[in-house]
Amino acid sequence: MVSARMYSHAQLCLPITPKPYFPVSPAKYRSIALIPSLTFRGKLEIQVVNQIVKPQRPAPPVILPSTATSSNRSLVWNVRSKNSLQDRVLLLDGKAVVYRAYYRINSRVSNHSLKNVSKGDSAENSGWDSALTTVVALNEILNLLELDPSHAAIIFDYPGQTFRHALYPEYKSHRSPTPDTVYQAVNYTKAALLSMGMKVVEVPGVEADDVIGTLASEAVQLGMKVRVVSPDKDFFQLITPQLRLLRYLPQGSGFVSFGVEEFAQKFPGLLPSQHVDMQALVGDRADNIPGVRGIGDITARKLIEKFGTLENLLRDRELVTQSRARATLLLDNGEAFLSKQLLSLKLDVPRYAMECSVKNLLCKKPKDVREYTNLVEALMEIVGSTGGLDNLLERTNEYWRRLESHHDG
Repeated sequence: MVSARMYSHAQLCLPITPKPYFPVSPAKYRSIALIPSLTFRGKLEIQVVNQIVKPQRPAPPVILPSTATSSNRSLVWNVRSKNSLQDRVLLLDGKAVVYRAYYRINSRVSNHSLKNVSKGDSAENSGWDSALTTVVALNEILNLLELDPSHAAIIFDYPGQTFRHALYPEYKSHRSPTPDTVYQAVNYTKAALLSMGMKVVEVPGVEADDVIGTLASEAVQLGMKVRVVSPDKDFFQLITPQLRLLRYLPQGSGFVSFGVEEFAQKFPGLLPSQHVDMQALVGDRADNIPGVRGIGDITARKLIEKFGTLENLLRDRELVTQSRARATLLLDNGEAFLSKQLLSLKLDVPRYAMECSVKNLLCKKPKDVREYTNLVEALMEIVGSTGGLDNLLERTNEYWRRLESHHDG
């Protein structure tokens, strides 16, 4: 099991290394279609299709401030009573939250709204930066926990390669290394969350997105409402009436609630599960996913709207009427299908690899809060009174009080 001590300062660079999880031998990946199971999705597509084919005028995305209010909780969970308090699942992309904190700090430094961030080029400086990033990340997580989920987890990528690298060694190969500040802040954040009573999940051999997808699909099957906090558009393929995304705004501290209606407005004519087919044609430069050369967003959407799936399109590529698209598809030598494999989220990461199920994600106060208190006090001693962030313990205690009141109710 992952423990807070595993990420303590003394063991910062020495995490326990479990055996990587590979569902089959890496040598077999090139001959196996790793397309996520659509079992749970198929049952829900019927509920979605009428909204896509005959959409009503979609409402604009709901823009919410970072600090939740009672009104915002109702908007996010789409509930009007307390009867649903025990079926709300919040899944957070951990590294994305830490990176957001890191860039927000850099932005404040750039516009001079945060001063004295640097203490020079000494080793002390990197420790201060990572501590500040951790504190900002924890505050942002507490903002999200004010939405009062009944179950929550924060999921991180496990260091190292995944089955996607076995499929395509160039996957994410051109990305810059993680900044030291972020690397250290991720470890501090894990330690703080674990001692706070939150569930932290990371699985070798797969990405955080796959773990989120697996937990989300399990929760949907159980009839729970799911909200995924991530900027990653790969999660579009998971959207159902029960599952929405909470996507941070590029500027500011708010986020938008993005679901079936918003997807229909952004991608008219497509179902959420078809987004991965469209994206496989376009590719993804950020992850070095090739796609099909010369096919952009508009053409890809029209092709998938007409042919339904990437597999149907590749089978009947001679029937494509656009000459340029037909020519480039005829030259495709497996790149399109490989791209779909890389983009498809796994929805069947084994429970033994995650060491948890959705039912284990129940939010609860830890029995002993001293470890969390000591850790936060140590962070605040390093950070000092910077930017009004010195109420972290007070906010956490308020969150625990809300948890206890919900459980007592």
